[in-house]
Amino acid sequence: MRNFWKKCGIMLTAGVLTAATALSFTACNPSDNRGHVDEETGTVYLTFAGRSNDAEEANFRTFINQFMDEHPNYVIDVQWYANETAYMLALKGMGSDLPDLFFLGSDQFVSFAEAGLLADYKEYVDMDELKSLIYTEAAEAYCYNTVTDEFGWDPDNPDCGFYGYPKDQGPYALMYNKTLFTELADIYNNGRPESEQISLPSATRPYTYQEFIDVCLALKDVYEATYNQAFYPCAEYDLDSAIYSNNADYFDEGAFHQTITTDNFVQAIEFFQDLYTEGVVPPHGGTYAGGESAFINGNALFYYVGPWKMKDYWQSITFEWDLTPCCVGPAEGAVSTAYMGSMGYCIAAKSQVKEQAAYLAEWLATNEGAQRSQYMRGQSIPNLISLADEFNNDTLGLLANRESPDHRSVWIDIVDGYGTTKVDENGEEYTDCVTGRWRAARFTYSSAWRTDFSSWLSGQGTNGKCVWCNEITAKESLEQFAPLLQQLLDDMKAM
Repeated sequence: MRNFWKKCGIMLTAGVLTAATALSFTACNPSDNRGHVDEETGTVYLTFAGRSNDAEEANFRTFINQFMDEHPNYVIDVQWYANETAYMLALKGMGSDLPDLFFLGSDQFVSFAEAGLLADYKEYVDMDELKSLIYTEAAEAYCYNTVTDEFGWDPDNPDCGFYGYPKDQGPYALMYNKTLFTELADIYNNGRPESEQISLPSATRPYTYQEFIDVCLALKDVYEATYNQAFYPCAEYDLDSAIYSNNADYFDEGAFHQTITTDNFVQAIEFFQDLYTEGVVPPHGGTYAGGESAFINGNALFYYVGPWKMKDYWQSITFEWDLTPCCVGPAEGAVSTAYMGSMGYCIAAKSQVKEQAAYLAEWLATNEGAQRSQYMRGQSIPNLISLADEFNNDTLGLLANRESPDHRSVWIDIVDGYGTTKVDENGEEYTDCVTGRWRAARFTYSSAWRTDFSSWLSGQGTNGKCVWCNEITAKESLEQFAPLLQQLLDDMKAM
């Protein structure tokens, strides 16, 4: 039964099998998705599919054109979708006749791999070499064993597959409006002793939970007194980053047992609850503008951001902004740990040009010129470890005419682990206390449980009590949801 349901691609949501998803994997007649090689001319025809906003589409059409300029025997048809919903519906509607090379998220590829829809890159990749070029977490992001359901690379196990080169790793960092922050801090600091003054957020030392709330509330008071209108300093905060940064997680390794009732997890949710009750973020369910819109329009101090948004923000933000690590909790062993979510280049199992598609994926993910083109255009941080310093410090001047952020190094700190000694922009040594962790949904067969969890805390679950509205304590709400989450985990393991 387990393998049957997996091959059908059926997902779980709140313990119920969703038939619509199952139907989405039914076979359909071949379309124009599948490429081929013209034996007479040697020309490679293949399809490449992706999704996102106009800025990212323009970037990827540029990258693909750059590849074809360097490889004139390739003709690549780019199929692009405006958003994730339309894209995933389109992919699932194609059945097994998928594009030769296409995007899949790090929490989406498992169901495709389990259904036999993805090609295994193993014969085209030297994993040891790849891991010497790019960050280990990125190299192994799409390594998965469809028999044991284990993630990571195991060269001695033939069931361990490599299903995608990493397009990126995210990751999220906390961004701030440097122009507005400086204005409000100057007013707040006027006449205060230096020990009580507020300085700009650090690129290397994260705020603690409490420091973040204190700074936000102090500047909130200044703003409201100066402009005589309500102000919420943080347009929105990332819940997963708050949880990870208090040395907590939703479940144990392997996603066998829920861990949302641990002290560390409860404390992280209480911090998030305080953001609402203290007025740091807009009231839950209010009529305020969405987080990103509020930040772009200069109506907030903080928001979170991934490097793929740089081009958008260069075009839309008129003030100076910068990065700081996400806040760290008080739990023992806690470090600033940001949410990471990757997209990967996956090959269709039925592609007739697998080797050629793998070559294109390798070029996009590891070619120096391609990687420079990508970070120069605000698409991503470099996958290549060797390009980290030039990206952080713009040693080649590729970002000379670009706007914020100055402290791009925060994104690199997130993906390269923590605990090492580094040198900051002032030439001073510091210990890296910033890292990242993959989104929790990556480690489960379905991500529906994560939606259920968010709905529960916001009062849309069967208990109907909103943690963010202070209708119930975080501990009580989590204790009520814990058995439901455990059942979802058990159901997914039983598939």
